[in-house]
Amino acid sequence: MLLVTAPEHPLQQLDSVDRARLSEHVELSVRDSSRGGAARGPLDMGSPQLFRLSDFHSKREALLEAVGYGWMPRHLIARDLTSGALVELPLTEGSRHRFTPHLVHRRSEPLGRAGRLFVEGLEARGR
Repeated sequence: MLLVTAPEHPLQQLDSVDRARLSEHVELSVRDSSRGGAARGPLDMGSPQLFRLSDFHSKREALLEAVGYGWMPRHLIARDLTSGALVELPLTEGSRHRFTPHLVHRRSEPLGRAGRLFVEGLEARGR
């Protein structure tokens, strides 16, 4: 994940950015789709101006329009980074984050056919 903005965003005019500066701007985040999901995710930067979007496509579009800043998966914005349409923010504590996704389901409800196929596909790729 990379913390990015459009090149014309005011945060890009700074040599380095800290959380205090981030809180002065709109933070773009993707809504947690899990039931009872946390109010703020681990990558939310704490801005009081938090705008939640439904998916990464919408978030990318908002970033390209310089609406705010946000974390994006590198593979979804690779072309935008190469073209300069999006630029990594110079965050003092680091503008890159790596995490391992987890597949979660209720133990009381076994996976359906699609879920089992998905897990089998993941397991096959891991071999």
